[in-house]
Amino acid sequence: MSLNILIMDDELAVSDSLSELILLRYGSKVSVDRVYRVAEFEEIVVKKTYDVIIADFNLPDGVGYQSMVKMLDECPWIAKCLVVFISGIPYVDLDPCFKSAQDLFENSMVRNKPIHSHVLYGIIDSEIEK
Repeated sequence: MSLNILIMDDELAVSDSLSELILLRYGSKVSVDRVYRVAEFEEIVVKKTYDVIIADFNLPDGVGYQSMVKMLDECPWIAKCLVVFISGIPYVDLDPCFKSAQDLFENSMVRNKPIHSHVLYGIIDSEIEK
C-alpha cells in the first residue's frame, strides 16, 4: 500500500525539504505531491485523494485551513485523512476561527516550522502502521 501525501506550502525550500525527507526515508511506500497555492490545492483534491495533507496556514492566495474547510463538501475524504497544519507563526493554533475549523477534521495536528525530521517521520510512521 502506498501512502498518498500532499504538501501545501508556498515556500519552495520548505516544500522541497519536506518532500525530499519523506521520499528518502519511505521511497516507494509513499507518493508525494506538492502545491504552492490555495487554487492549486482546490484543483488537485477533486482529482485525487490523500492519506496525509501537510498544509501551511498562510499562502499567497489564501489561508490553507480555510480552503480545506471550503472543499469539505466536494471532497469529504479531507475530514478523514491526517492533516498536519504547519506555520512559522507561533500560537497561530490559538486563533478561535482556526480552533472551530480544526474540529471539522477527525485527525489533525499543528506543528511549528521548521518541522524536524524525527517529528515528521513519527507522524508518517503512525499513518503507515494503521
